[in-house]
Amino acid sequence: HLPMPSTAWFVFDAEGLAQGAIPPSADGAAPDAKGYAHAANTIEELAAKMEVPVEELTTTVSQWNECCDNGKDIFFHRPESTLVPVKTPPFYAQLCAPSFLNTDGGPVRAADGAILDYDGNPIPGLYSAGEFGSIWGHYYEGGGNVAECLVFGRISAKSALGSEAK
Repeated sequence: HLPMPSTAWFVFDAEGLAQGAIPPSADGAAPDAKGYAHAANTIEELAAKMEVPVEELTTTVSQWNECCDNGKDIFFHRPESTLVPVKTPPFYAQLCAPSFLNTDGGPVRAADGAILDYDGNPIPGLYSAGEFGSIWGHYYEGGGNVAECLVFGRISAKSALGSEAK
């Protein structure tokens, strides 16, 4: 698994703000006035507010803008439609807190707890409970699957042991 950085930043400019980088405040206040982001008139000043190395941020923004100008992200291969430059002051930086909650998608579980293969057939001897094969696997769970863990734990255990456990 990839290590997550302890902090990350979303950097954008006045044009990005106008395009909805942060939804407008009901009272019309700027994101920095509400404490949602730092704002600065230069990238160097923004780096100081973010407490990141100035040279690294200016280089990163310069490389990003070059990708936007060329219509091709050579670093992360983002779609051309997402290449929005960071050129028009004021510049903004919003702190992001990377985290990992759960994985959506993955295996599919049958009603008896068996995990199904690509053709929808039970894989012999493979049963699951909880998020592995979750009935909510293609939706955001947010802790709503605790009951599913308990229910399918019991169902899968009975199914794995065979009919004598039922």
